[in-house]
Amino acid sequence: VISEKGSGRYGYDASNRLCWQIVDKTQQLHRLYYRGNKLANEWLTPEGQAQDAAKDNRVRLVYAGGSNIAQINQDGSTSTTSLIGTDAKNSVIAAQVEGKNQQYQYTPYGYRTDVSAGDSVAEASEENRDE
Repeated sequence: VISEKGSGRYGYDASNRLCWQIVDKTQQLHRLYYRGNKLANEWLTPEGQAQDAAKDNRVRLVYAGGSNIAQINQDGSTSTTSLIGTDAKNSVIAAQVEGKNQQYQYTPYGYRTDVSAGDSVAEASEENRDE
């Protein structure tokens, strides 16, 4: 996929779920793992390198009652946990990251302009971000 903002490559599994993506902006391979129909883990590796738990970034999403309630980010041996608040469509609308509260708003098309590196993997309606 190519646009004026960059390009990306995507792979899908036999159930037509996104299972990997590479976005030119980061040049990282995002491997996506599911539990049922819910995204459970994401493993980020620099493109062209093998998976290495000591060097790669990993994200685990925690669910309760069908909603994403927490996200655990691991960067090598460092781990941070974010508490997540979602709306009725499971879009992330609030998070508490390292004791700081953050609130999020989306356009009618699910786009959010105030994205930073520590934000949640799951975005509007649990879609993965192309960054």
